[in-house]
Amino acid sequence: MKANKEIQTKILEVARKKFFTLGIKGVTMDEIAAESGIGKATLYENFSSKNDLVEELIKVKVYEMETYLNTITEKLKEDENLDLINTIRMLIDFGDKELREMKEPFLAEVKKFFFPASDKLRYSSLIKSIIKEIIHRGIKDKIIRSDCNINVLIETIILIVEDIITNREVAQKYNISSSEVMDTIMKLIIGGLLTEDTRSKYSI
Repeated sequence: MKANKEIQTKILEVARKKFFTLGIKGVTMDEIAAESGIGKATLYENFSSKNDLVEELIKVKVYEMETYLNTITEKLKEDENLDLINTIRMLIDFGDKELREMKEPFLAEVKKFFFPASDKLRYSSLIKSIIKEIIHRGIKDKIIRSDCNINVLIETIILIVEDIITNREVAQKYNISSSEVMDTIMKLIIGGLLTEDTRSKYSI
């Protein structure tokens, strides 16, 4: 029996739910097969190993993230009247959604064993290009302060956001949601970037 696209889709749906919640080591291929409603032999006909299944799942997830970020990039290029503050909020909400879906230990295992450096660099590059475009547009429209080094701003924002996304200790320590953490970070970062008039307008 050859690989079947419909069966593969079902397997990936089950793997996504279980791996993202319980981690890779915490889920067996037997469990994936049983919840997918197929035999173990059929599972291995579609995915030769657990690593093969995880790598395909990561490809799907990276594609989803890149598609969303590319959509934001196109909006920034095409719409000169795009609300930059709401666009930043959309990016924060996007990061928060990813944070809620992919739990520990999945993130730790993926970072250590599966996420290729090239994928990480491509993803970071997309984020950087969006932030750079927002900052340049914001300075031009007198929404964002012009008295700071743009490259330093971009690198600092990336480091802070990546650390919050991959480190759950703050939320756990103070028993608050990841949304609250992200909202606080947004207020600190964006509040510091905006001109005084813009902060007043958006109550940041």
